[in-house]
Amino acid sequence: MSITTRINSEVEHLKNSAERAYRKVKMKIGLSLPSNYLSEIYNDPVSSIYYSALGPVDSGLQLLRSEIECIELGFFMENTPAEQIVEAVQNVWSAALEVSVHAYLPEKIEGDDLTSVYTWLKSLLPILENHQHHMVINLHALTSLNGDLDRLKEKTVENLKRLADLATAQKLPVYFALELNRYKGKVDPSTTYLGVLDMCLGINSAQVGIGWDWGHTYANVLKHLLPPEPPPSFLRKVIHTHIHDLGPNGGTHWPLTCGTVPLLDYLKLLKEVDYSGLFILELQPKKYADTGSVQELLLSSIRILRETGL
Repeated sequence: MSITTRINSEVEHLKNSAERAYRKVKMKIGLSLPSNYLSEIYNDPVSSIYYSALGPVDSGLQLLRSEIECIELGFFMENTPAEQIVEAVQNVWSAALEVSVHAYLPEKIEGDDLTSVYTWLKSLLPILENHQHHMVINLHALTSLNGDLDRLKEKTVENLKRLADLATAQKLPVYFALELNRYKGKVDPSTTYLGVLDMCLGINSAQVGIGWDWGHTYANVLKHLLPPEPPPSFLRKVIHTHIHDLGPNGGTHWPLTCGTVPLLDYLKLLKEVDYSGLFILELQPKKYADTGSVQELLLSSIRILRETGL
């Protein structure tokens, strides 16, 4: 091999290594954890599983800190105490990790301040910029067992637009991601690509985008309710993701070790539209705790996702 050829080969190797390192830095991976566990309440069935797998929250977050960049507060409802959410977020920030939030879309919105809707924001907003540039709040559309689909879609747009308008008026670094849901037999306007996209376009706000749940999507694909790939117009509106695999009988929120959901295909689609948001693993260990070590399955899922993105 000539000197020139060797130098060119080394330069190409360095270039490829730099590109891989860049992609690794750009891919921010997070893990969804329940607010009970994050606020040091360990006596419910779900939090006790995490306590057994990761230990108390301070040591658990330190363990995860070497593997991920973000923690998402798992889905919580309106009756969750505001002080519990604040404590959970502060514990995550103390571990030098970013935070995203999986909250609820209220059926009725009152007041002219976003903190009157989400009271836990009042204590967090003044110090948010000390820890991260912005916060994503992932939401579900309004659904019903036997309601009118068009009315639910209209009401979802109306309420989410109200939240976005409040955030815009107050110049808050808060963004809302409307999630693509798995079809479960309910009346739900958000189980298709175009259903979610139409609602986001109807809101027409820079504060609102799509939360693309890969596991929900693929579950719907296997039921022949969706084509395998979203249209580019959908992908360009994605600002947040939830990632999980499908287990036995198509059950969602399993670890990525199952190898069912096409991770690489979905990742490539997002890279094509220059997606720069978070990749949140949303696993539910109650479903698979008896199949192996929960800690190892969590860490394996993180590493599988990280390696897919290299």
